[in-house]
Amino acid sequence: MKSAYFTTIVMGIIAALTAAFAAASYPWPEAVTQNAQVSKPLFENYETSAVRGIEIIAYDSDRSDIERIRLKRSGQNWIIPQKSGFDVTGDQRVIEVTRALNDRTVLEVNSDSQTDHVNFGVVDPSDVGVTTARSRLGTKLVLSDRDQKTIAHIIVGDQVKNSPGKYYVRVPGKPTIYTIEFEKGILTSDFAQWVDPNLLELPTDASDGLAISGFAINRHRTDQETKKDEPLYRATYEISDQQKLEVVALSISGKESDSEDLARVLPNGFTESIVRSLFGLRPTDVEKQNKAVIEFLRQTQTGDDEKTVSQLAERGFIYSGYENGGHRFTGTNGELSILRSDGVRFTLAIGELANRVGGESLSLLYQAIVTAEIDPAAFPEIEEPDSNDESEQKAYLREKKQRTEQIAAAQSQVKQINRKHRPWIYVLDESVINGLFPEIDSQ
Repeated sequence: MKSAYFTTIVMGIIAALTAAFAAASYPWPEAVTQNAQVSKPLFENYETSAVRGIEIIAYDSDRSDIERIRLKRSGQNWIIPQKSGFDVTGDQRVIEVTRALNDRTVLEVNSDSQTDHVNFGVVDPSDVGVTTARSRLGTKLVLSDRDQKTIAHIIVGDQVKNSPGKYYVRVPGKPTIYTIEFEKGILTSDFAQWVDPNLLELPTDASDGLAISGFAINRHRTDQETKKDEPLYRATYEISDQQKLEVVALSISGKESDSEDLARVLPNGFTESIVRSLFGLRPTDVEKQNKAVIEFLRQTQTGDDEKTVSQLAERGFIYSGYENGGHRFTGTNGELSILRSDGVRFTLAIGELANRVGGESLSLLYQAIVTAEIDPAAFPEIEEPDSNDESEQKAYLREKKQRTEQIAAAQSQVKQINRKHRPWIYVLDESVINGLFPEIDSQ
């Protein structure tokens, strides 16, 4: 009896040792995967050229909600379908994002446990019903092809402590957490970060022959009920051939300033604020105009559709007719007019407040539209010489032809600009408005 009992114990010990040895020597897939993936690309077969769709999903702490933005390649352009097909003008960001997964080498395999997703901040933000603290949600990037099939996707979590540029990541649907080098800042669901801050496409230098000749700021407020207009100030600037910016006219509270040095009347930093804001004119959001308004603005004559005019007025855009190739509006909160050296004049009309959707921000949002027209003063008539001298007559005809060509080129530009902007109402944050229209003490 004792012999049998002893034999059973010995056999059990032998079996346990055998199992332990087998477990230690067995090539478990997880271990091999970890060892094999270090120093190798996380996405071996990814090709940037195949990308036709981008989706970014992330938790927005300002809005206290999960936000997502989708972009789609349409011909040679990228558009945002959820914004009625608004063109993405921030091409550099598109390039950066589509290249974000190129040659991403695995530096370390941190965990194969799903329970560690919270610790490393790589919880999938698109999981329905996720109860994890929002701060532990990762930022998800999905890149797809023309058939909307996912080519590559990744969830980017916390930055590795004391290691700038290194982040914990994982592939959606898989538990393994890796460390790779990554620029997380390019992944944003914020619409404003995908559009060009130079909304009016103003020339930043004269390399292409274009420059800004001058601009005017007209700040006033129109009461929608009484229609009474309260003038605050109007400042007109000209830029000389030496690229010197000068104030050539100024009125405050409807009274013209007679100062010999108008620049001294303006507050410190006033002009600098306007110029800086002109080239940082980035909309927070856009809204597409309805079909009736778009058709109204497509006309090449003064519109007489009272219903459409009334709809625009309710948004703060007061219609005054069609002239010089463009429809004219004043805004209930002011206008910014810019003249280019080719004779094209832009007008940014600032209308009523826009509705803010979600978020905890208390800043105001304003509606704005952009129109363009030709400035006739940029094309003075060419005087015909009194003399019958052949050389003078040839010079006259040459200058006259050149003027005709310049007007035609400006007309073409105006049509193109109006075609681009007429479908849209731009939503501008009050910080942008305050930069364009700095305060002036009426006293």
